[in-house]
Amino acid sequence: MRNDHSFIQNGEVINLEKFIKTKRSEYNGQPVIIIHPKGDYALGEFSAYERELIDNVIDRFGAYSSKQLINLLHEKDTLWHKYVADNNLELNFKVYGKKSNHTIDFAQLIKDDPFLQLSAQSAYESMQMHEELNDLQ
Repeated sequence: MRNDHSFIQNGEVINLEKFIKTKRSEYNGQPVIIIHPKGDYALGEFSAYERELIDNVIDRFGAYSSKQLINLLHEKDTLWHKYVADNNLELNFKVYGKKSNHTIDFAQLIKDDPFLQLSAQSAYESMQMHEELNDLQ
């Protein structure tokens, strides 16, 4: 992150300042940044699938710190670990810090599982239909 409200994705600066507010704090003796939404958001803005997905992510990972999440994502044999090895990013990280302009294709996680591919396609189509229905209102 460049500051508490923006980050770079594929070379483009994405600023979240109009959506979130941040507060620096401390947790277990470690500095942390607490993120809160600006404004009130109704869960009705999300489809049932999106709400279930959000709830599942919070249930599974809500108590993790950012450092714990990073360690989990960077474990050996994860997609990140494979991508770093396949693209020789170790040197890049030594020179530029833990940053790169590479994008990981998460479809690689399901490339060998037809059931997960079908599930992903179904979820994508459901979200598209939900957006189209919202556009009609």
